[in-house]
Amino acid sequence: MLPVVLPAEDIGEEHYGDPPSIPAGERWMGLYADADTSWLQEVEVRWERREGEELGGHTYVVEPATPLLLLVGVPQIRPGPAETVLRQTESTYSGGSSVDLPMASTPYTFIVSAEDPDACDATVTLSDGERSQVLFTPAMEPFSCDGPHFDLHWAGDLDGDRRLDLLATFSLKYSSHPRRLFLSSAAAPGALVGEVALFRR
Repeated sequence: MLPVVLPAEDIGEEHYGDPPSIPAGERWMGLYADADTSWLQEVEVRWERREGEELGGHTYVVEPATPLLLLVGVPQIRPGPAETVLRQTESTYSGGSSVDLPMASTPYTFIVSAEDPDACDATVTLSDGERSQVLFTPAMEPFSCDGPHFDLHWAGDLDGDRRLDLLATFSLKYSSHPRRLFLSSAAAPGALVGEVALFRR
């Protein structure tokens, strides 16, 4: 079940079902930040089971604690310097929302567009001022519309190319949380980013 990618809000929360199976030799990476810098480093991850409930459950325990995000099985990511331009643990955007995400000298903008009041027709787009790329449309979702949410968990540079990367969740159903990691180094010709991980927690 690789790759796995988790925003900060997922770490420490209880997850039901079995934890992901990580092959021997794969190393977890955590993204950390202080007031001035961000960096990626290898981390130790274990899960603790909660006993006594019918479904059971587990929580992730990470050392060092409190990374901004956690991932494994993404070959483009290596330990070393990174950059963070946005970090949020809860950020649900509705139709008509936009967020400016300047990276180096590029004025990126994250946009959620919708005409339906419930945002059931929402489209998510990333723009760099010259090009635009659609990251999500309702046709990409297996569920019918029931409590849609469009969350931007983190934005910055993970792969070291000074272009924007994103960790986000786009879903038409309140109970579905597909964590999507987009990297600029995986972008197709003419695109801004490419999706390298989709993990349904």
